[in-house]
Amino acid sequence: MKNDSTSASPATSPTQKPKRARKRAADMNLRERLRAPTPRHFKRISMWGKILLALGSGLGVAAAVVAPPLIPILTLAATITGTAGTIATTVAETAVDEHAVEDTTEATQQR
Repeated sequence: MKNDSTSASPATSPTQKPKRARKRAADMNLRERLRAPTPRHFKRISMWGKILLALGSGLGVAAAVVAPPLIPILTLAATITGTAGTIATTVAETAVDEHAVEDTTEATQQR
């Protein structure tokens, strides 16, 4: 019979690092999700959300200056665009690129 104790397995080789299990986004807490890399698509959504938020703020300021008949319309438009921008930005910032999570987790633990 062959002696299995003399052969080195790849998992115990001193030159290879043991593979760590990739942490799933569902298993992360909020702080880890916010620090994790964001996918490119969600970065664009976040940018557009910030633009909507700025537009809503501008409409809110304009409502204070404009003639009285337009104040309710501009206030409603400011509220809707501001809320949509806030929600889009928040959701996009918490999206996680699961392919890059492993690298970020290792870098955070080394600090």
